[in-house]
Amino acid sequence: MSKISVYLNDRASGANIEFIQKSLEYQFKEHHLVFKKKYLIEEIPGLITKDENDGIEYIFAAGGDGTINTLIQSLTYSKMKLFIIPVGTANDLAYEFGITKHISELYDIFNKKSHREIDLISVNGKFMATNGGIGLTSIVALKVNTFRDKFKLGKEIMNKLGAWIYPLFLAKEILSKSRFYDFVLESPDYPELEKKRKSLFIMINNQAVIGGKFTVAPYTRNNDDKFNVLIFEHRNKLAFIKDLLNLMKGKDVSNNEGVLSFETSYLDLSVIGNEGLNFFGDGEVLDSAQNYIIKTHHKAVQVCSNVPEYIEDHLINQKVFQNNSL
Repeated sequence: MSKISVYLNDRASGANIEFIQKSLEYQFKEHHLVFKKKYLIEEIPGLITKDENDGIEYIFAAGGDGTINTLIQSLTYSKMKLFIIPVGTANDLAYEFGITKHISELYDIFNKKSHREIDLISVNGKFMATNGGIGLTSIVALKVNTFRDKFKLGKEIMNKLGAWIYPLFLAKEILSKSRFYDFVLESPDYPELEKKRKSLFIMINNQAVIGGKFTVAPYTRNNDDKFNVLIFEHRNKLAFIKDLLNLMKGKDVSNNEGVLSFETSYLDLSVIGNEGLNFFGDGEVLDSAQNYIIKTHHKAVQVCSNVPEYIEDHLINQKVFQNNSL
């Protein structure tokens, strides 16, 4: 019997927490389950500490990447293992580990007792597990979250569209008057002599794929103590849209004109101007500042997985090869 603490987020776009709770109680009836439903974000550190003191072995998180993000802030280097129940919009981390949305299959996945230790990325001290960015991407993420929270049908529409809602909002921003931002980058692995860059947006990637469909950093892994920096500097809007469409097809655009990509474990990123910019990671605002210190934390969280590491690497490399051969 395992001791499991279950965090249920009813704000997630596909969440039906009563159904999830009943399903988990039925499937995991031989285990000891403790459900957390009505909690504030600021209460999570205390709840996680209590879980650890009570001998909890697994943290079940029912929600999207934002739910995972709130929990990993307190799970860093914990002995407790994270098990994702994906009921959010993109569910990027769940996709990375082959975790299904079908509640009926979760018990079999859990019984494999397979887990991976993954790196986290800290952005001004706030952790993220998947992908993030600053500039146009942060504007899009903020508008998507506002759409979900403020419009009556927003949550339902997001549930139906899933990750496709992000490129739809991004296309709308691109077709309007897109703004370039001035950044200064400092990194021991930065390949360019010119530190000042003018960019639509910069992405920070801890895994190859976002939204389960879009290959933004095909050779990036979340266990190698590095993250990918992807900078879009297109001056030609049509060229930018073409690269964006190629990304959506799973093609590698990192070597294309107007795109700069490199791997590092440390980045000092500054915004030139009088205003700070929001940085989004795991679909949430991590900070709003003019300067960001971004670095890796090696093997910081244990995540239950349905995909063995060697199989995942083989499949991703095979997909990249096939897509770039088309």
